[in-house]
Amino acid sequence: MLIIKTNPVKEWAEKEFTSLISFNPLKLYLRFLDRQKPFHLMWWFINLIVHANLVLAVPAILIWHFNAPIYVLGITCIAFFSNLVANMGGMGIRITLTAFFASLTINLIMIFIYTC
Repeated sequence: MLIIKTNPVKEWAEKEFTSLISFNPLKLYLRFLDRQKPFHLMWWFINLIVHANLVLAVPAILIWHFNAPIYVLGITCIAFFSNLVANMGGMGIRITLTAFFASLTINLIMIFIYTC
């Protein structure tokens, strides 16, 4: 039985060096999305609850209180229905979560534009 490795320092150095170079935010994001695959149904419910209760109220508040133009309602409805179609159409977890985060980002940008 071989217990002692002859050159473990070389293996450690290669692993450390490659781990420092391989930082890629896109790969980290895709790895996060792939790990969420078992929770696809939970993300579908979160998507529906967040859009129905929070995101669909954004254009009403922006148009009524902050005098935003009417196309804010169109942008929000397009984002909502694209998420609904992606989730109910059986798209993969990468597409559904990316559409969800994009919709939230778009609505947050609209909030910041018209309230500040």
